Amino acid sequence: MLSLRYDRFEQTYEGGFVQPSLSPKLGIVYQVVKDQVSLFGNFMNGFRNQGPVEQPNGSLFKPKPVFANQLEGGVKAELPGGKLGGSVSYYYINIDNALRTDDAQYSFQDGRQVSKGIEVELTANPVAGLNVIAGYGFNENKFVKADVYEGKFETQAPQHIVNYWLSYRLPFQVLKGVGLGFGGNYVSESYLNSSNTYAIPAYHVTNATAFYQRDKWKLGLKLNNLSNAKYWDSVGNPQFTRNFVATFSFRF
Repeated sequence: MLSLRYDRFEQTYEGGFVQPSLSPKLGIVYQVVKDQVSLFGNFMNGFRNQGPVEQPNGSLFKPKPVFANQLEGGVKAELPGGKLGGSVSYYYINIDNALRTDDAQYSFQDGRQVSKGIEVELTANPVAGLNVIAGYGFNENKFVKADVYEGKFETQAPQHIVNYWLSYRLPFQVLKGVGLGFGGNYVSESYLNSSNTYAIPAYHVTNATAFYQRDKWKLGLKLNNLSNAKYWDSVGNPQFTRNFVATFSFRF
């Protein structure tokens, strides 16, 4: 896959600007073992247009588009019959003109930012009715060059994320359509400020569900946050403590 994208972004209000951008992409997949093992790799150049930013002193800062170059490669495999499958990939993202905000809320575009890490995904159906989905992501997102805060982590960027979910449909004919599920999410701590002195704590939240499904309708009961954990999202907003949800769906 090969592509080239051109964008011309224009704002005409007072203090307006024009930001043209070119973005190439290249991807390749090679099947080592037909329909079972594949190697993949890609290069992507992306950008994000940035509008004027009003600084705390009232001045207007006009950043350039933020460009990022991403390299990614990995392997994807699946056993015959779909009993077990998954993928492992590594990525490296480089931003030459990274936009950052200091603790006084002033914006700057003077640094280089690197985000790198791995992603692992796993799906399994070991026995009839049992489905397992799990994933892990590691991300190191740092400013490797900046007038200040060099070597500090990007804000709102946890290093470790884990998710998993198990669901099981009971095999008994008398209970046909009844299923159970259990899973959770783990997120490591992340920083709220550029100097990395104030962090959102890590959290682990688990959930469980029971459902009854027929051909065209499904009734589900779900209990979220089983341990009643207190936690916050990456920008500091408090999240729901233990809660119960009932759902009913019908397909025409």
